Amino acid sequence: MAPRLLWRLLLAYGVALAIACAALFFWLRLEPGDDAVGPTLHTTWLKGKRTGRVVVAPGEPAPALDCPRGCTHAVDVVVAEGPVLAFADLALAMSLVPGRDGLVARLGDRAAWLTPDDLLAVGAATGHSPFGEANVALGVGPIERAMAALAADLEVDVATLRRDATFRRFVARRGEGDRRAAHGVPVPDAELTPQRMRRAVVEAGRYLARQQRPDGGFHYWIDGITGEKRRGYSFPRHGGTASFLAEAAALTGEADLKNAAINAARFIYQRGTARCGGHPCVGWGDRVDLGSTAMAVVTYAQLVRHGLDAKWAEAIPPLTAFLRSMQREDGEFMHYYDRKAGRAIDRQTQYYTGETTLALVLAYEVTKNPADLEAAKKALAYAVGPRWDFFGSRYFFGNEHWTCQALQVLWAHAPNPDALDFCVRYQWFSRLMQREHGGYNLHPLHLTRVSDTGSRTESAGATLVAARAAGLDAATLAPIEGQIRAAAGFLIGYQFMPGPAHLLYDPGAMRGGFPGSAVDMAVRIDLAQHAGAGILRYLEYLEGRGR
Repeated sequence: MAPRLLWRLLLAYGVALAIACAALFFWLRLEPGDDAVGPTLHTTWLKGKRTGRVVVAPGEPAPALDCPRGCTHAVDVVVAEGPVLAFADLALAMSLVPGRDGLVARLGDRAAWLTPDDLLAVGAATGHSPFGEANVALGVGPIERAMAALAADLEVDVATLRRDATFRRFVARRGEGDRRAAHGVPVPDAELTPQRMRRAVVEAGRYLARQQRPDGGFHYWIDGITGEKRRGYSFPRHGGTASFLAEAAALTGEADLKNAAINAARFIYQRGTARCGGHPCVGWGDRVDLGSTAMAVVTYAQLVRHGLDAKWAEAIPPLTAFLRSMQREDGEFMHYYDRKAGRAIDRQTQYYTGETTLALVLAYEVTKNPADLEAAKKALAYAVGPRWDFFGSRYFFGNEHWTCQALQVLWAHAPNPDALDFCVRYQWFSRLMQREHGGYNLHPLHLTRVSDTGSRTESAGATLVAARAAGLDAATLAPIEGQIRAAAGFLIGYQFMPGPAHLLYDPGAMRGGFPGSAVDMAVRIDLAQHAGAGILRYLEYLEGRGR
């Protein structure tokens, strides 16, 4: 093919594609106003279940609903309606904006409406992400659950619904008489007082203490809507949770938080301690990760440093000996150990280098072993230096919340200006992804996650404390403090205080917890840990307690 013809074909293809995309955009575009364009949906909710619904045409009076004690009356006024792509399930799912759009199915003269609350309640709101940790939000889903709910409301089978119904998406605003508690609304800066932040930290700790099992472990994952508890466990996240409980106990003096932290440490010691060659380590199975041992050390050290239980100092030196044995000459760590083969595995993953660096410097504050301090210094120098060495690495950071917390603690013993510069630049990088509501989005299709916002706030708070200790100027400190305040407002707005109580199986049991996102009511222990610790880091800065 002649080059000129090829260029003409490519140009024609580009023009056609642009026209098609523009046409699709304007066809699917939905701009809600304030005025009703459809009916008002009066719904009653109790313990995460819809107990009644009356659909009222515009201009008609509100119905008298049976809403006993504990029930919530929701009023949704339809203010916009538009088309969807219904030729395939994925296309239909991608036609809806998670957390904003509802879905209506019409069959003859009947209609069934699924509001965003309905989609959450039936488990069809979290979106479709075939890309794993990339967390790409492609509409709502699983769409099959939405189809089943619509079919049940219309009293037909799903096959009939798919074949004969027409589907539209809609947007609703809250109407007069709505009794739902506000949720996901950022706390205004003027209301973000130290007292408000302290309450958020305390309630996060209390939530975690309530989720502790008798053996000291935690209910790791709970669906806030159904109360379902998912199996599975993570020692690094358990250790992070225990460490936060120790810090929250030190902040408040509450015995329940202190006891929960000590019981969590006992769980690690009794249920998680294993042998890795000549050293004790933490983990289950033949292959253990370095983060499990590192976060055990962090837990033990926090209990001692904060004066909660001094006896854990004895458990630290054998574990830090294992951590140091996993360090390479360049400062990096080997992140896995094959217990069956009796050898370290020189592979790396996110977080473990930062966690181990923090563990070693916290251990030094307890044991004063210079070997731990030297290992921490060497690891931090590597973490902020040559490890990201590839094309484009100067424009990229990993999630460095543990690294910058290690910087904060290490600054009092061995200041590293390069590490401080690294963490200051990391906060600049994070601000590029911070949305106007204070949360962080990695890319346009990314759902704003509470965990990511919490961990970046931990990092920013630690950096702010270290930057003040280093005497950096106000022009450097102010933007970091601004991003922390915005993120803290976002996090507190999402905390279950009580949150969307009408959708929760037990609002009292979930109080103080944090959901995964606006459309994910599942609560993991690390969500409360990262969000609570992020707010606590900033509180330390405001109260002058952080170094």
